[in-house]
Amino acid sequence: MRNQLASIELRALMSELKQLENSRVSQVYELATASGRKGSKEILFQLSTSECKCFLVCLAPSAVFFSKAKPATSEKPGGFCSMLRQHLDNARLISVSQLGSERILELVFSSGNRLLKLIIELFSKGNVILVDEKGVILAAAEHQAWKDRTIRPGFTYSPPPATADFAGMGEAQFQKTFLSSEKDSVVKALAVDLGLSGLYAEELCLAAGVDKARAPFSLSQQELDRLFSSLQQLLSRKLSPVAVLDDKGDAFEAFPFA
Repeated sequence: MRNQLASIELRALMSELKQLENSRVSQVYELATASGRKGSKEILFQLSTSECKCFLVCLAPSAVFFSKAKPATSEKPGGFCSMLRQHLDNARLISVSQLGSERILELVFSSGNRLLKLIIELFSKGNVILVDEKGVILAAAEHQAWKDRTIRPGFTYSPPPATADFAGMGEAQFQKTFLSSEKDSVVKALAVDLGLSGLYAEELCLAAGVDKARAPFSLSQQELDRLFSSLQQLLSRKLSPVAVLDDKGDAFEAFPFA
């Protein structure tokens, strides 16, 4: 099974995760699978509404999902989990959103008289980061540093350089971004420069009837139009989750639609 969600899959999950808005944090746990591991990003949020109790499972960078059943949790949570408990106890979840077309999930909480944001990064090594209303990092599952950003308490949070927002761009911007790609094939330009991931880039090429190995600049206007039209159709597909089974009947892959 793929070990990370594609951006379009996170987008598909948003309708489900939105159901958690206006719930309250009744407890934060570290999953049993992460027990004793420093910098664990496997966190469980127990959320309560007037009607039910549910769970938000974070397995950064692999996945994030809503569950009605509680997974096994660690009896001795680490320091990051303890910090989340301290800051988010009884906090109300105001909103859940995806940052553009990035694999970044933002959860905004109201805690007392302040707003807090939990940022779940679902790419590379992943991370879970808590920031205050000014964007200053209060805690992070793992301290990380690159030449252009630092994830550490006291620093202002900044996401990595954004890729193209394929879900929000118009046809002119789509064509400009695509044609300016330096990648040597259509499928690579769609996957990397537009952030679709290889799997959905191939799906788009198949739907549009475009040879995925062609150079982006070699496409005709008609082929560009078909690609953009196929992208819009892909984004508007009705959610109909499917699982792919192996010869033993065990699921080894899942998709938001066929």
